[in-house]
Amino acid sequence: MDGRELDKARTLLEEKRPLFPGNYLWKAMWALLLAREGKREEALQAMDEETLKFLGTAFVVTLGAAEFCSLLGETSKAIEWLEKAVRNGDERAEWFRRDPSLENIRQDPRFRRIIDSIEARRKQPRGR
Repeated sequence: MDGRELDKARTLLEEKRPLFPGNYLWKAMWALLLAREGKREEALQAMDEETLKFLGTAFVVTLGAAEFCSLLGETSKAIEWLEKAVRNGDERAEWFRRDPSLENIRQDPRFRRIIDSIEARRKQPRGR
């Protein structure tokens, strides 16, 4: 999806659907695909509360909720989810700057503050 090959992403997700019934990661990726395709209502239906709860607890996928909200134009929610991703330990500032799904929030001053805080922590000497 990051390579903007949405047809291939859709084919893969549809192909794998039977293997992952009820899988939150699959459901999150499906919702993200729908959001990238501009299918707002379908995307909102696909990203149910349980899937969002999963994204909030699993370090490696919390960013997906920020991407989802950003794609839907929900800036404040996207920033909140990005902050949560960082609190969960995701400090990939370089990726956040390039992530095509976060394009809608990059100009928000809160986005800049998040990036600045990550970079400031990296400059601090590490304890032994």
